[in-house]
Amino acid sequence: MASRPALPNLTTVRLFAAVYVFGFHFIQKPVFGLGLTGVNLFFVLSGFILAYNYPTVTSPCRFYIFRFARIYPLYLASLILSLPSFLHTVVRRDPGSLWAIPLTLGMMQTWWPPLHTALNSSAWTLSVEVFFYLCFPDLVAWVARHMHHWMLWVATCCVLLVLPTSLYCFVLRPRFPAYDEWMSLALTLPVFHLCEFVAGIFLGIRYLEKRPVFTGRQVTLAALLLVACLGAAGQIPWYNRRLFDDGLLTLPYGVLIYTLAGWRSRWFAHPWLQFGGEISYGIYLLQFPIYAMLRLGLHRAAPPIWLVAVATLTASWLGYWLVEKPMRVQVLSWFGYRSSPKPIPTPGLKI
Repeated sequence: MASRPALPNLTTVRLFAAVYVFGFHFIQKPVFGLGLTGVNLFFVLSGFILAYNYPTVTSPCRFYIFRFARIYPLYLASLILSLPSFLHTVVRRDPGSLWAIPLTLGMMQTWWPPLHTALNSSAWTLSVEVFFYLCFPDLVAWVARHMHHWMLWVATCCVLLVLPTSLYCFVLRPRFPAYDEWMSLALTLPVFHLCEFVAGIFLGIRYLEKRPVFTGRQVTLAALLLVACLGAAGQIPWYNRRLFDDGLLTLPYGVLIYTLAGWRSRWFAHPWLQFGGEISYGIYLLQFPIYAMLRLGLHRAAPPIWLVAVATLTASWLGYWLVEKPMRVQVLSWFGYRSSPKPIPTPGLKI
C-alpha cells in the first residue's frame, strides 16, 4: 500500500500545542491559563494520526518497535538531563522519590501518581501514550467495526471523560477535602485519558474513509468554537476546571484536528512551521529539564523566561538532529528494520 499523503497542518498543530503547554508552565499570562489542555490536544491528535497511518495493525510487535524507536531515545535523553537537578533537590528532601527513576525509565510513572512528575514533569504524558500504544492494535480493530455509529461513539467518549471528573468535582471533593490532592492525582492515570485517544481514532478512520476537504472559513469556525470553549472554561473556578482538562474540550479539539487535516493551507505548511512541528516533541519533553538545569547552573530560583525559551528551542533542535533522527535509525536497525517516514504497510480498509 502506498504511503499516505502527509498532513502538514497537523504537524504545525503539534508546534502550537507544545508552545501552549510551555506558556502554561512558564509564562504567567491569561492567554496561557488553560495551556495544560494542550496535553489533551496531544492525546486526541495521537489517536487521529495513528489511525490515519495504521488503520489496521497486522504485526503488533513491529508497530511497538517503531513507536519505541520514535519516542524513547529523546525521552531517555530528557531523563539524563533531569538527573542532576533531581538528585540535588528532590531526593535530598524526599529520599523515597528515588523510586521515580526506575518507574520513569520504564515509562510506568503515571501508574504511581505521587511520583509521576518527580523526575521530569512533562514525561508523565509519555507514560500515558505507552498505554495507548499497547491498546492501539485492538482498539483500532474495534473502532473499524463500529464506524457506522461513529458520531455516537465520539459523543460517548466525551461523556465518559466528563463522568469521573464530575464525580471528583461535585461528589468526592466536597465530602473528602482532605484527600483532594490524591483524588486529583488519580485522574492522571492513563485509563482516565483513554477515551480522548479513542475519539481521535474514530475521527482518524472517518477522515480516511471520506477524505473531506475544508475551506478556510470552515476551519475558522472550528477555531472559534475552540476559543469559545476555552473562554467559557476560563470562567470556571480553578478546582472545577478538571472538567475541561479531561473531557469537555475533547470535542472542539477533535473538530479542529479533523477540519485542519482536510484544509489546504500554504501558511500552515510553511517550512519553518513544519520544522517547528518536527521539533515540538523536544520542546514539550525538554522544557522542564532545561529549566531545572538553568536553575541549578545559575543558582537562581527562577531563570529569565526568555532564556528558558531560547535554551529549550536550542536543545530541541539539537535533540532532533543528534538524538531523535539518528537513534531512530539505529534502534530500528537493531531489530532488522530500516527507518522510513512512510507508515508500516498494512492491508485493511479500502480507502
